[in-house]
Parts: sequence; C-alpha cells; structure tokens
Amino acid sequence: MFLQVEYGIQFPEKLIRYNFYCADKKIFTRLEADADPMVGTFEWASNPKNTFELSTKQIEYLQIADRIRSIGNDRDARQSIIITSTFIKLNQSNHMNSRSLDHKDSYVLRDLYIIIPLKERNKKEDPKVVGSNYIGDMEIILNDRSAESQRTTGDKIRIAIENEIIKYKQDLDNKK
Repeated sequence: MFLQVEYGIQFPEKLIRYNFYCADKKIFTRLEADADPMVGTFEWASNPKNTFELSTKQIEYLQIADRIRSIGNDRDARQSIIITSTFIKLNQSNHMNSRSLDHKDSYVLRDLYIIIPLKERNKKEDPKVVGSNYIGDMEIILNDRSAESQRTTGDKIRIAIENEIIKYKQDLDNKK
C-alpha cells in the first residue's frame, strides 16, 4: 500500500483524520498537509442532481449500528462502509495476531457486518445467513473466531445486539 488516509465523522458536523500512512517518507509531509484541509467543521451538502436522503427508519438503523460497532472499536479494529443503490454495508473487523504462530492462544479474529437496506426488498427472495440477526430490515452478522482468551469484546457485541433487538421490539410495541 502506498497511501492510506482514514477520516471519521464526529456528529453533528466535524470531520477528523484518525489515520495517515504514506510509504514514501520523502513526500509524507506534503501529502499529510494536503489531507489536513478536509479536517474540521463542515456542512452536509449534496449534489442537486444526485440527492441522497435517508429515511427516518434508516437513520434509526444507523444509530443502532453505531451503538453496536462502538463496542468493538478497539485499537486494531478496521472499519469500512460500502454504499450502493440498494444498501449500506458497515464492516468492522479485527484480526490482531490471527496469522502469527507465536500468538496461537491470544489472537483476535472477529468480523461484524451490518447491512441496512435502502430500498424495499422482497423478503421471500432473501437468502438467510446462518448466524444473522435482524432488527427490522437491518441484518447483523457477527463472526467471532477469536482465541478463547480474546472473546470478551465479541461477547459484549453479541449482548449489545440482543439488547438492541429487545429494545427495537419494545419500541415497536409501544408505537402500536
């Protein structure tokens, strides 16, 4: 990898840079300076030709996903977001020491996938993934194949998912 810049959003209107990597040390400072102007307060704007709006339900799903993902946001976790015309997929993975023979009893091998649909789907056609949990239409998949000594965070995420499912169902019942 030659260059990697990772930004994060601190709501409501702040962009932060939390990781910068450049393999070429000669141009590191210049590229880092080019990445900095994006950091700071910004205003959400959209191109009028391609307006992208989330429904109240999708925003609620993102808030739930953020609460779940925050538990697994430890030092070696990697985050990614994939946005298509039909879904938003939030990925969080931590594979710390998973390829090291020296850490056969202390590796982390955890993947969390959260899929938020952007369009109505025909649920009869949806394949079911073993280990999937659903909160409304949002699908959550947690795979934790970490060493026994490193499953604490995965267990906390699993409990958070269960609590969010219960809370979501209670909120639905209260709205009826």
